[in-house]
Parts: sequence; C-alpha cells; structure tokens
Amino acid sequence: MQLGDVFAEVVDKKIEERLPVLAVTLDRGVVRRDSLDRKMDREVEQDAYLRALPGDIAYNTMRMWQGGSGLVREAGFISPAYTILRPKGEECSEFWAHAFKAPEMIESFRCFSQGVAKDRLRLYYDQFAAVPALRPPLPEQRKIAAILSSVDETIEKAEAVLERLHLAKLSMMCDMLSDFARGSMTWREMQLGHLARIRRGASPRPISDPRWFSEQGPGWVRISDVTRSRRVLLHTEQKLSQEGCARSVSIRPGDIIMSIAATVGKPIVSAIDACIHDGFVLLDQISPDVDRTFLFYLLQWKSKELASLGQTGTQKNINTSIVAGLRVRLPTLQNQIRIARALSAIDDYTELSEIELEKLAAAQSALRITLIKGDSQVEVDAIAR
Repeated sequence: MQLGDVFAEVVDKKIEERLPVLAVTLDRGVVRRDSLDRKMDREVEQDAYLRALPGDIAYNTMRMWQGGSGLVREAGFISPAYTILRPKGEECSEFWAHAFKAPEMIESFRCFSQGVAKDRLRLYYDQFAAVPALRPPLPEQRKIAAILSSVDETIEKAEAVLERLHLAKLSMMCDMLSDFARGSMTWREMQLGHLARIRRGASPRPISDPRWFSEQGPGWVRISDVTRSRRVLLHTEQKLSQEGCARSVSIRPGDIIMSIAATVGKPIVSAIDACIHDGFVLLDQISPDVDRTFLFYLLQWKSKELASLGQTGTQKNINTSIVAGLRVRLPTLQNQIRIARALSAIDDYTELSEIELEKLAAAQSALRITLIKGDSQVEVDAIAR
C-alpha cells in the first residue's frame, strides 16, 4: 500500500477558535511553539494557520527526510509551512508517528522529496502519498505503539535526570567558583599565564600532504574530536606520522588542552599521546600551587568569558595573549582539591547517565526497526508479554 491510502492532507483554515500555536521539531515532535527557546524565522498571518486536532500527524515539508514529524496531542494552530495528515480510516496514529521515524521510512521520504540540493528538498503531500509502506493490522499497530511509547517515556525521564544534573553542576560551580563563593575562602587574583605556560599548537604544511599522516602514529586532535568528547580525550579520527608530529605540538596523557578556534574555550584532558594544531593551546608547566583538576574546571567556568573575547572572522578565535591574560582567582590548594572532587563526582554521575541514555536510544532505534517490519508479529507478541 501507499501512505496516501492511509492519510489525507488536512487544510483547515480561518477557524474561529483560541488555540495554542504548535511547531514541529526534529527531536521532540510536535510541541507548543512558546516552549521553544528559539526565535521563529518569520511570523505568519493568523488566518493562514492550519488547525490540527489530536490524532493528526504534522510534518515539516522541508525536514521530513530528517525525521521532522510528530503526533499532534492537543488541538492547535500550525504554520502552513507544515503538512497536516489525518487518517482516512481507523488507524493508530501513535504507531504511524513512530513508523515515520524508522530509518527505512526516513530514507523513503528522502528519495521521494524533490529539490535540486539537499537543503532544498521538499516533501509535499502528493509525493508523501506515493511513498510505499507496510500497514500492520490495527491490533498490532496498537501493541507496537504501546511498546515504543513506553521506551520514549523512559528516555524522557532519563533526559530529565540529565537536565537536572547539568543544572546542579552549574549551581555548584556558581557556589564554588563565582564571586559569591569568595566570602568564606581566601582567594588570590592573577592572570592565567602566571599559573601555566600557554603554548599554541601548530600544523604541518601543507596540511593536505599525505606524508604528515599515518595509521599508527600519535593522534591528530581536531575540534570535532574534542566537541564529541566529555572531560577526557580518548580517541582521534586521524593520526600523524613522525614527520608530521615533528612539525606540530605534542601532548602527553594528563595534559590539559583548550580549543581557541570555532568552538572557543572548551578544555579537555588528554588520555593519549597526540599533537595539536593552532586551533588549540596546551597548558603545561603548571604551577605547583594549582591542582590540575581544579584548573580544568576553572577553564570550564571561564569558557563563556573566553568565547566572548573571540575575534570574529571566517570563524571565531582567540589568541594565546588573550588566554594568558585571562583574570582568574585561586583559593588555597586544599580548597581547590575539595572543589575539584565535588565537581568530578557530579561529572562522574552525569557521564554514567549519558552512557545509559545512549544505550536507551540505541535500543529504541533497534526496537523500532524490528517492530515496524512486516514480519514483526512474533516479536511484538513476545515483547508485549
């Protein structure tokens, strides 16, 4: 069957009701627009909005191929930039909302979308209606929806826990590192360059020359390696040859580096032998008066301030002078260790929670693939029991 056999496009305009305005997101589905902490690109005349009802499915015409769809759970108005679908007969809309997130369906939406480039792809209803799909019997749809919605709820709870942990850490850093914390402790103010040597990385040139790279040499740290890591750098996508390493700046396990270009001000502790390019600085020759872990968290706390000092160009960046001149305040070594232990403890718990959430998301994806397939009856019955 084709999706046009299951869903009709709904265009309800000029409805005289007071309803919330809804939006379709990639990660949260259909939500109230005022819950989004983002500015809308443009406003639409109220009478141009479409009314969506509970049980409808709304999708972003430009983002359906990325998973931009969701189940409507409350009546509301939706921008005409979105498409609203309503089942033609008795269907479990919750099942179809999950089905539209399955990798095979998303790939089908991409194939049926029209446009000359990826960022111009559009899936209008006529193309949507031609997409082939498997339609399980209604009882099975309901079982699948119940199972996947239960996993969704578990993930939402895990995400809420993570959000609380992030807020708790921010609160702790405010309490321990901000001006408000300094009344009960002795603090010394100085420049960061007085606590450690700030050494900028370097790149072998030309960077495209393959002789600089190897399959087994030290890691070649790029911004993407750091942004996808947590506190510790465990792996890099590329490695340097000995010749390439000789033209860069080497780092050792335990060294603290910080990004100074693109993503400015993100510190990380290396767990590997590696080399850094000029988008990073190495903080070495650290003063014996400074606890290394405390210094890492102090840099984290100062990251926004550093980013605000960035020089604009093709990408934001700061130089070693800005980093070295950063004003910091230092408590006694004993208090540094106490602060570092407290922040490390909450980070340990946060990272465990993030790993569990990643496992849940992977299980959800695998379960969705299994259950949406046409031969899923056995699996559905087994899981439902």
